Amino acid sequence: MRRWAGLGAVVVLALGVGLGAGSCSDDEAADVKPSSNVALTASFSHEPDYGYVDPTNCPLRSVAFTDTSTGDPETWSWDFGGGRTSTEQNPTISPRGLVLEVTLTVTRGDETAHDTQQLSFATC
Repeated sequence: MRRWAGLGAVVVLALGVGLGAGSCSDDEAADVKPSSNVALTASFSHEPDYGYVDPTNCPLRSVAFTDTSTGDPETWSWDFGGGRTSTEQNPTISPRGLVLEVTLTVTRGDETAHDTQQLSFATC
C-alpha cells in the first residue's frame, strides 16, 4: 500500500494482494485470455477453383477447402450437402457431382458466423 499526501488530500493505492473474496490465484490469472478485437467472419477458399479441373484429377476426385475466416474462430462446422459434414478446419472431400453448396459455420464463444457458397466445377 502506498500513500501520497498533498494539497490537503491523502490518496491511498492498494494493490490486490489478498486471498479474500474476489481475488484469484496466479494460476487463475494465467488462464485469462484477451478477447479478439477483430469481428468474427466466416469465409473459405477451395482448390480446384471454379471452372478449373486438373487433368490429373479428372474425373474430379477431391476438393480441398481452406478456412480463411477472421476473428480467431474456435470451432469449424462444414456442411457439404447430402448429410456430409466435417469439423476439421481445412477438410478435403470427394464431391458427388459438379455442383456443391457448401456452408462453413465458425464460432468463438457466443458468436457465430456463416458463409455459404455454390460451387460449380467444369467437366473433363
